[in-house]
Amino acid sequence: MVTLIQTLLDITLLRKGPEAIPASWFLFGVTVLLRTFAVILLVVAIEQFTLKSVRLDLVVWLVGLLCFGTVLVMAGKRERLAPTMTALVGIGAIVTFAMLVVTVVGGALFADQPVATVAQLVLLWSVIVKGHIMARATGWHWYAGLLISLGVLLLQLIAGQQ
Repeated sequence: MVTLIQTLLDITLLRKGPEAIPASWFLFGVTVLLRTFAVILLVVAIEQFTLKSVRLDLVVWLVGLLCFGTVLVMAGKRERLAPTMTALVGIGAIVTFAMLVVTVVGGALFADQPVATVAQLVLLWSVIVKGHIMARATGWHWYAGLLISLGVLLLQLIAGQQ
């Protein structure tokens, strides 16, 4: 478990790509549980994060995974699906934990606006990391991965408005 988390941190810091994760749907399940735990902590720690927020987060999250998975399959990289999905869910868990720390610890120490700004920067970083993951998984240029990630973000924003 420590190795998986270290690998996910390395991916989050752009040191590694999804190829550093074994092709294992079991590991994907572990990262889903890790992200679920992070979301539960958000519900417990942040009053504004309600059950409705969790449902919306789940829908937006599934839209993102479906889009990223579709790109991989269409690119002919089906064999990279398990490690890529594991990396995407895993960095989602890391980002969720980071958001929790920023919101709870930052909120206790600083005014709301700087905390909100840092939280937005963490989310922006996750878009960059997802672009990095997709570029490595597809074998395409880094900019193509970033464009995929931005496109998925736009679809997620649209889905979140529904």
